[in-house]
Amino acid sequence: MGRDGQISDGLVDAGAGTATGLVWLGVIPGFLPAVALTVVLALPLVALGLAAALVVAPPYVMWRVASRRRPGPQEQVTSLPPLPIAKPHAP
Repeated sequence: MGRDGQISDGLVDAGAGTATGLVWLGVIPGFLPAVALTVVLALPLVALGLAAALVVAPPYVMWRVASRRRPGPQEQVTSLPPLPIAKPHAP
């Protein structure tokens, strides 16, 4: 039942499919450098955007709550009168 000291040369870890796929896609000229540049350039921009959102969101929410207009005690919310509904004529 045990492995009895056998060593495998194959890709047996969880990332084997990913590694094999990248090896096959590496046959396309320029594919792997394009992927590497995309990762190197995109990840810092995504991290910067997330950090900016986390910094800006709380003051923005506080500003929205503080500047919300509330009706005063003498102001009354009025509603529109209901529209008449046309009834069909019965014969």
